[in-house]
Amino acid sequence: MFTKILSNAELLAYSSLHDLSLLNIVMPFEIDGNTLRIEKGVHFSRLELNIFELYNSCLSSLYKYNRDTFSSGIYALYGSGDSPYGRTLYLEYINEELKKLYNYKVDSLSPIIKEIYYQSITLCFETLEKYKNKYNTFRIALLHGDLFCGNILLYKKQYKLIDFEYLRVGAVELELAFLLCWDFITNADIGKYSIQVIEKNIYDLKENDVIDEQSTFFISNVFIPMFVALACLYGANGFYKDTNDVLSGAKLFGEKWLNKVC
Repeated sequence: MFTKILSNAELLAYSSLHDLSLLNIVMPFEIDGNTLRIEKGVHFSRLELNIFELYNSCLSSLYKYNRDTFSSGIYALYGSGDSPYGRTLYLEYINEELKKLYNYKVDSLSPIIKEIYYQSITLCFETLEKYKNKYNTFRIALLHGDLFCGNILLYKKQYKLIDFEYLRVGAVELELAFLLCWDFITNADIGKYSIQVIEKNIYDLKENDVIDEQSTFFISNVFIPMFVALACLYGANGFYKDTNDVLSGAKLFGEKWLNKVC
């Protein structure tokens, strides 16, 4: 078994998963004080991910816990998600949070990364301004909070989730967008496959009634561009150990995605 010392946030998350009878989606584990002992699973490539199978086996169980309020912060990249926030519509909240970031430390961005950053975040703002008061029927539910392939393992041929320190309540579409794009943003080596893989993933989710046309629109035109912008901003400001990989991936993926949706 693999051993890890848990933060207070992770201890609370595992306690919450236990109380909600969600341990079936988690890698088998034992907790002794703040020490986690967890079974070892198998890592896999983003190109190998069966997104509907993951949804069916793990995410649908999380997402059935609907809420009227949502956590503070956008996602694992921006905000802890440790307190409820429910006095405004979800898109209005996202819009206000992005405004705080718009000119945050942008001088550290190289010219090409700055261009991708501004194109991506401008697309977010333009879409939000046009639709934020028209569409706010997102599924607000319990989210993993940091859902990419590094936190998804195969155990006895079944998908299991790990690392719940960013467990939060938010829009299902937001988390699915992160799952769709983040591995491509952080790994330029597979970037050339990104568009066709994401298109297939979205098709599979739509065919199985996980998302609809409205969800697809906001995933494509708000949430994925938002994660591209955040990767550019935080990558250039040293938030990641693998800064060069993040920026290379954000450049490659950002150019491809903006060309697709704009």
